[in-house]
Amino acid sequence: ILAGLSAIDRLMPSLHEFSLAAGALELDQILMARSFTTDDVARATSSDVHPPTKHRTQPAPPSSRFIGITMAENTKIEWTDHTFNPWIGCTKVGPGCDHCYAENLMDKRMGVAVWGPGNERVRTKPANWKMPLRWNAQADAFMAQHGRRQGVFCASLADVFDNAVDPQWRADLFGLIAATPNLDWLLLTKRIGNVKAMLAELAHGSDPDLSLLDMMPLPNVCIGATVVNQEEADRDIPKLLAVPAKVRFLSMEPLLGPVDLTGEWLTAKLGAYPFK
Repeated sequence: ILAGLSAIDRLMPSLHEFSLAAGALELDQILMARSFTTDDVARATSSDVHPPTKHRTQPAPPSSRFIGITMAENTKIEWTDHTFNPWIGCTKVGPGCDHCYAENLMDKRMGVAVWGPGNERVRTKPANWKMPLRWNAQADAFMAQHGRRQGVFCASLADVFDNAVDPQWRADLFGLIAATPNLDWLLLTKRIGNVKAMLAELAHGSDPDLSLLDMMPLPNVCIGATVVNQEEADRDIPKLLAVPAKVRFLSMEPLLGPVDLTGEWLTAKLGAYPFK
């Protein structure tokens, strides 16, 4: 999924400060139980899965607001240690969304959330939101065993910067990120143009006069953009570089055509590199 990492690394020297993956880990070395798989979903009973609420503005009972399937566990994705999904559901926004694995699994096969415009996102249950706190508490043991910090990919079944998501849910997510300083959060989006505005809308937890954007870059937040062709690279890489982040990265999957990521290309588009 990070096929373009080596190329973008030449554009962003700060990536040398952060390792997205430190090699394959044996399953018995992982501190959590197991990966989330299709079988996990199949084992869920009908009482575990609930349709989304019709009205996000009013608190809904757990039976209509949350999904009970475990959406955060260890992962087989090579460049992260955990995946965490605060909610499920999305709308296709470009050619990279064709044949979406999340839609195929969560919508067409399991009926957990309906993809597309006008459909509600489904928030995962509170027990799921506690799992990053557990990983954070295990940081010393993980560091002793692996010699590095833990990475958390968020979100594999949704988009953190989706316009259709309740802004309070996003505020809750960043509250969780602030409460887990021992985890490096990799926030990958296909909506990189939304990031600065949405961060500006969120108040900083300890100072309501400051926005979250004012507090960026946060020390444990990495911002990534999906780029699948040259058109998206021309449009979205400048937007990514405009986001103040500790680390910025690209996902180039599916790669639908050749993309020029040379230093000359970046200089021609942006002039001087805007962030160090």
